[in-house]
Amino acid sequence: MIMLYRPHITLCTNDNLTKAKKIANEIFEPFETNIKYLWVYNQNMDLIKEYELI
Repeated sequence: MIMLYRPHITLCTNDNLTKAKKIANEIFEPFETNIKYLWVYNQNMDLIKEYELI
């Protein structure tokens, strides 16, 4: 079985946006990329909507 790695970014995992922003700013280095898809999930991790951006 071939597993493909698909880079992704989780912008927020809960209602504590301050904590999510702190983690993102302290752990991750800036990088350049193109965003191809945006997925929106509810708090139960059910997919609500998928947007293709490119």
